[in-house]
Amino acid sequence: MRVWLSLKTEKYKKMKKSLLFILFLALLLPAAIAKHKKAQPQKDLLSVTMHRSACFGHCPDYQVKVDKGGLVTYTGYMFAKDSGIYEKNIGAAAAKNILATCTRYRIDTCKDIYNNTVPDLPGLHFIVQYKTVTKKIANAGFGPGFLREIAGSIDAIAQVDSTWKHIPAFKR
Repeated sequence: MRVWLSLKTEKYKKMKKSLLFILFLALLLPAAIAKHKKAQPQKDLLSVTMHRSACFGHCPDYQVKVDKGGLVTYTGYMFAKDSGIYEKNIGAAAAKNILATCTRYRIDTCKDIYNNTVPDLPGLHFIVQYKTVTKKIANAGFGPGFLREIAGSIDAIAQVDSTWKHIPAFKR
């Protein structure tokens, strides 16, 4: 009888451990699934700003902002072909193409900063403005190739000519 009871308690101990393990897994599984859910892309992209910064030489330092309505603002700082602030409306459709490219490549999932391995090169930085959040990407030239592609498409529309309106600088 004692042998039978000891076998029975051994079975209960193993069963109890198994049940506790299953309960433990059942509690952790939803948290693990929630953690590994695919991040939803940001919606309501309002604008993207690209900034090419100076290098140790004479690299142009300028910034171009494209908003979803089609307004493009170019600000030339140092060594830029056109210094000062200029604005032009390229139309909502053209702006939508650039913003759609940012959305398609999921620019919102990029790292905040990429390591610059060559300090003398000009910087390439982005500020992506959504309705609820702002995403900043530093040293984007060392990031994924699509960031350079987006920069190229912004550069293509940011050629200041006589169709741009010069905005006078604020004087103190």
